[in-house]
This record gives sequence, C-alpha cells and structure tokens, in this order.
Amino acid sequence: MSDSQLNESDVSKVARHEALRERSWNDNARFGAVIVFPVVIALLGTSTPALWNYHPAIPFFAWIILLLIYCLFWWKATPSSVSFLSMLLRNGELENELSTKQQYVEALETSEIKQSQKSLAAFNLRKMSVSYIEQGISNKDGLGEMLSDVLAPLYLTGGQLLGFLGTESWSLSVYLYSKTQDKLVPIWREKSRNHPSQGKSRSWGRGEGHVGKAFVDRETIFTADASDGEVAKLVEAKGDNKRSYDQIAYRSFASIPFGVFGSQTQGLPIGVVVGTSNEPNRFNLESTELAQHFAETLGVILSLTHFDVDILSNDSNIEKEQGVNNGQD
Repeated sequence: MSDSQLNESDVSKVARHEALRERSWNDNARFGAVIVFPVVIALLGTSTPALWNYHPAIPFFAWIILLLIYCLFWWKATPSSVSFLSMLLRNGELENELSTKQQYVEALETSEIKQSQKSLAAFNLRKMSVSYIEQGISNKDGLGEMLSDVLAPLYLTGGQLLGFLGTESWSLSVYLYSKTQDKLVPIWREKSRNHPSQGKSRSWGRGEGHVGKAFVDRETIFTADASDGEVAKLVEAKGDNKRSYDQIAYRSFASIPFGVFGSQTQGLPIGVVVGTSNEPNRFNLESTELAQHFAETLGVILSLTHFDVDILSNDSNIEKEQGVNNGQD
C-alpha cells in the first residue's frame, strides 16, 4: 500500500464514511434494544411453554435464532479494521483508475491538438509553396522572406512545437549548399536573445560538424548531448570554425537535410535546417515532425524555382537574420 493511497484525505473520507455507518447502526440498534427486542423476547417468553409442549425443539431453535440475530446486529454495528483497510485499498484503486483515465483523456486531447496543427501547417505550407513557386525567388530579400514565412511557426511558437523554455538558449538556421565553394553557407538564422554567439556565421564543408555530416548522409541527425565524450569528437568544430562558447551553447542538435536528392544536385541535398539548444535531449523524431515538413517545403520551393545560392556569393553579408530575436553568430 503506497503513501499516496493512505494520505490524510483518504483516511478522512473513509473515517467519515465509517462514522456515518456506525451512527446509522447505533440508531437502529437503539431502536431494536428499546422496542423490537423487548417485544420479541416478551412474546417468545410467554409462548415458550406452549411451544415446548407442542415440540421442545421449536422454542430452543427460536431462542437460538433470536440470539444469532442479536449477535449479527451487534457485529454489523461495529466497524472492523479489515473493513477499514479494505475501503482504503479500494479508494486507492479507484483513484489510480481515475488517474489512468485522466491521462488517457489528456493524451487524446494532445493527439487532437497535434493533428490540428499538422492539418493547419500542411494547408499553409501548400499555399505558400504555390505562391513562391509562381513568383519565383531571385535575390537575397526574396529568399529571406520565403524562409521566414515557411519557418515562422518554429521560431514564433518554438516553446509549443519544440519545447523551448523561456530561459533556454536556442537557435534555428538554414544552410544552402554552394557548388562553387563546395560548402554549406549560412543563409538565414533566428535565435534566442540570450544566445552567446557573436560574429559572422560559420560555413561547413561536406561531412564537417553536425551540419556537414547530415548533408553527406542525406538523413536527419539528432544529437542528444554533445558533451558526451564520443559524440563530442564527431560534432566538434575544428580550426577557424571553433568558438569558445560551443560547448555551452550547443548541447543538443537536430540537422534536417532537405531538397530533391537527384541528378540536378548530384545526389546531394539543397541544404540543411539546423536546430540547436543548450539543453540536452531537446530534439527527437517526434518533436521535430513538423520541422521536417517545413524543411521538405523549403526543398520543394527551392527546387521548383531553380534557386542557385551562388548568385548571392558576391554579397558580403549573405546571411539574413529574421524576427524579434535577431543577433549574430
């Protein structure tokens, strides 16, 4: 029996129930003792000689039955410890059952909310895709506008969709692959106000760091805790790409490659959407489900508009930061 089953509230409820039951039986016992039993005893006492003459067994069994009824009445009027503990156990079972049903209802509500979010996101993504494909993307401003529109739910409602906390240091970035540089160049970024990054964002080569590895592997990569020794060796930035705050700011990652991996891109993705956090275990397949849909939409739009990131290579400030939490990496 757990402490939660025998808390003060449970004991109070059961004690009150037992008290009411005992009072009811006491009232009945008082009525029986004052009125019913004296009358029955008197009738049985006066009729005992006649019943004895008729058959000795009749008054004998009549008195035995009367005694048994009295004992049963007395026993029922006295609460037993077994009954008390049974009621406590039953109360605990009912509370556990109620808790399970409440969790089930909450799970259903959460599932319905997520399904509504998916449906709404799918509708908005289709609408935006058609609009941007029709008008085309030919410059940095057009690209930044498209990325901000498609990814807006992630950085505006990151707490709800990705679980970001108010004090958490997080970032969302988009890298596109430049054929001329043979690198993933930073195009767009959004981050929390307390993010420690400073200076220009980093470019990543094929297989370099978390971003480059997701790019060449052509699959989403999650890192639960980059401070783990074995993991740190794989995701650690090297040379000019290393920053003093990396170990603090980048504990968990999600790198999502996007694009049509066909002959047009030499079998490589168009780019990578990256989420980072200073909290471990922030990203997983379930929490980034919508983010992967957004990344797929970016791939469709950029593929069908035949956008080439190298047209921006002459711009000394390729990266375009958006939103209310602007900053530099």
